[in-house]
Amino acid sequence: MKQFFFTALFFFTVNIIQAQEYTVVGLDGEVENAKPKLTDECEEKMTALKERFLKMYESPEAVNHRKLTEDFFAKVHNKEPMDDPRATNFNEKILFWVEAHIDQTDFSSVEEAKAAWNKKDKALLAYTKANMDYYVMLMQTMETCGSDIVEEFEREMHRVYGMY
Repeated sequence: MKQFFFTALFFFTVNIIQAQEYTVVGLDGEVENAKPKLTDECEEKMTALKERFLKMYESPEAVNHRKLTEDFFAKVHNKEPMDDPRATNFNEKILFWVEAHIDQTDFSSVEEAKAAWNKKDKALLAYTKANMDYYVMLMQTMETCGSDIVEEFEREMHRVYGMY
């Protein structure tokens, strides 16, 4: 029971520390929002960034990349972390796992899986190139609004839209 209490206290404390918005009660009892108000210029840039994000998200290149990624992982059927001591990056983790567990996938061979992964990677490159202006806008918005605001925006887009 003691361990549960300390674990719960730890997660409660971490969530308080990580909170982006918090409340402060002044000496006069007034509740104040401690999150800074965005400047008009920042508001405009964030609005434009979201519009550009949605355009990017719906681009044919992004749709194709998401489809190829979903198709690949639909054939893998793995819900557990894919890890291999030989892996030095995410791609290697996936491909080493598939190679070691090809019989647990719907791929007929490791070569077929690698070809599907490479096709997905080429689609990612095409998607990135086609939407380079989004990434430029993202960096410009970060210069105006700060990295915390833009990182929060990116987290929210991942939460709402998933990986794009």
